[in-house]
Amino acid sequence: NIGGGYGTTAIAIGDALKKEELLKDYTVTYRSNAPLGLGYFYDQKNRKDLLLITGFAMPGGLATNGSKLSITTATPIAGIMREAEAFVVPTSSKYKSINDLLADIKANPKAVAIGGGNYGGVDHVTVATLAETVGVKALDLNYIPYSGGGSLVPDVIGGRVAVGIAGTSEFASYVAAGKMRVLAVTSPKKLKAIKGKTLVEQGVDLTFGNWRGILAPADLPAADLLNTLKVIDALHSTKSWKDTLTAKSWIDEYRSGDAFSKWIKTENTAIMKVLADFKLIK
Repeated sequence: NIGGGYGTTAIAIGDALKKEELLKDYTVTYRSNAPLGLGYFYDQKNRKDLLLITGFAMPGGLATNGSKLSITTATPIAGIMREAEAFVVPTSSKYKSINDLLADIKANPKAVAIGGGNYGGVDHVTVATLAETVGVKALDLNYIPYSGGGSLVPDVIGGRVAVGIAGTSEFASYVAAGKMRVLAVTSPKKLKAIKGKTLVEQGVDLTFGNWRGILAPADLPAADLLNTLKVIDALHSTKSWKDTLTAKSWIDEYRSGDAFSKWIKTENTAIMKVLADFKLIK
C-alpha cells in the first residue's frame, strides 16, 4: 500500500542501495494485503530481480484471511530493522494522553473506533496487548483494518476513527505538520523522528516494535542468493543506511542468511501463538 510501512521500507532500502552504488535502479510494486502480496510474489518464476518486504503483519494477515501461504517457504535474506508503533489522534481530539483513551476503551470498547493495519497484524496485536492491560479482550475492540498507513491517515485527520495506530514513520510527517498528535509511542525511550511520550512514561509497562525483513523467491539460484546476501550485508554497514535508521528512528536489528532463516521460522510460530491466544485465529 502506498504510504504504508512496507512501501516506506522498500523505498528506504532502494534509495540507500542507489546512493551507495550497490544498485542502479529499482521499482516498487504494491499489493493491498498479505495474501495478494505474497501470492503475487510466489507466482513470479525465474525472477532474479525480485525481492519482497515482509514483517510481523504478514503472517497474521495470511492467517486471518484463511490463506495457506506462508513466509517460511520463501528464501530468507535478512531482517533489517525494527520500528516502534505510534498511537495518533487528530489535533482536535479530546484525548490528551493514552490513559484518556484507555479509560474510554475500558468503559465501552465498541464505542471507540481504532484504525490500524490488517486484522491480526502488528497494529492489531499492539492495541490488543494494550487493551488487555485494562481488562478488555481483543475481540471486544472496535478495530477497523486498513490496507496501510496511506489509507488510514485521511481517516485519522478527518476524525473518522478515534485513534490510529501504525509504524512511526507512517505518521511522522503529519505530526510534524501539526495535522495529528501522538498519544504514545511503543519504544522504550522517546524518539527523534516523531514527537510524543512513550507508553512507559505514562505508566503503561509495554514496549513493542514491528520488525521488517527481505525475502527472495524460493527458486533463486544459489549464486544469485549469495550475491544478494553480499549486497544487503554491505548495505547494512554503509553510512547511507545508518543515516536512514537515524532519520526514521528505526532500531538496527539485523540478522541475515542462516541466522534470519532460523529466526523467521521461530517468529512465525510465535506470531501464530499470539493470535490464537487473543482468539483472532482458531
